[in-house]
Amino acid sequence: MKITKNVFIFTATLILVVFSGCSTPEQTRATSPDSINGRMSSAIATEQFSPIASSPITTLNHTTPKIAQNPLKEDEKLNCEEPQTQLEMNLCATKEAGEADAKLNRVYGQLRDKVKDTAQETRLIAAQTAWISFREADCEYSQRRYDGGSIMPAIYALCVIDLTEKRTQTLEDYLEEG
Repeated sequence: MKITKNVFIFTATLILVVFSGCSTPEQTRATSPDSINGRMSSAIATEQFSPIASSPITTLNHTTPKIAQNPLKEDEKLNCEEPQTQLEMNLCATKEAGEADAKLNRVYGQLRDKVKDTAQETRLIAAQTAWISFREADCEYSQRRYDGGSIMPAIYALCVIDLTEKRTQTLEDYLEEG
């Protein structure tokens, strides 16, 4: 019984260490998503629509999604069906976040075209700008619960996916309303 209890405590401690990131403050600063993961460029920044749907913000007070860049070599394949490492999980979540963002940008562009040159266009731009600020702040909060851990980029990306899909649905509903 005592051995089973010790094995359980050891296993639980090991899991806690692995999932907490187990890093020093110096490592946290050196490996924070801001320093190694770069910034995610939204599809809208390169599309024909106004860069409001989801634009990168470069000031220190407003950071863009803390999502991993792909460090894999060209001949290495990303296995998003069954990711085996935290890096793969981060990259797959990043890829999915980019896809969700691209869809949002398409729907936003359609809605913007629909209300072009009206007071609603100005309201839409203001609403989308506020929503982007909210998404970034909310996802920053969400990932910082795991400060210093290697799971941070995945947590941020999953938050981006969730909020972006919900916002896309809202914009699609606006499009259907007429």
